[in-house]
Amino acid sequence: MFIAAGALAAVGVIGGVISHSDHSDYSDYYSDYAERERKRKKAELNAKEKELEALKQQLENECNELYRTIEDEVNDSVPYGLRNFVLADGNPKKHLPLKQYISDKLNKSLIEDKNELQEINNALKRINEIQLQAKKSVDGK
Repeated sequence: MFIAAGALAAVGVIGGVISHSDHSDYSDYYSDYAERERKRKKAELNAKEKELEALKQQLENECNELYRTIEDEVNDSVPYGLRNFVLADGNPKKHLPLKQYISDKLNKSLIEDKNELQEINNALKRINEIQLQAKKSVDGK
């Protein structure tokens, strides 16, 4: 009986060691999987951060290019005496001569466009009158 109890205890210990070793294998598998998943997520995050930084740099380059384009256009179209007002500090009073110049230039362009539109309108009226007279003369024969 004593031997049977000892054998039973030995079987229990061996079974516990075997089941514990299986449990450890699963634990290692899951911790390896978790580590791989963590590394994958970190790599994704690093890729997204690099993409974000590249987009940020691209936007900054486009803004700088647009700023230079606007500055060049304004400097090309503004008389030399007003250029020091162009893209100056944020003081609105400093921009008044420039604003007045641009406003005058735009108003002049608007008046020219209105005159051209009126000329086109008059030409269309004249064409319509000629067509109407031609139609009346054809119908009247």
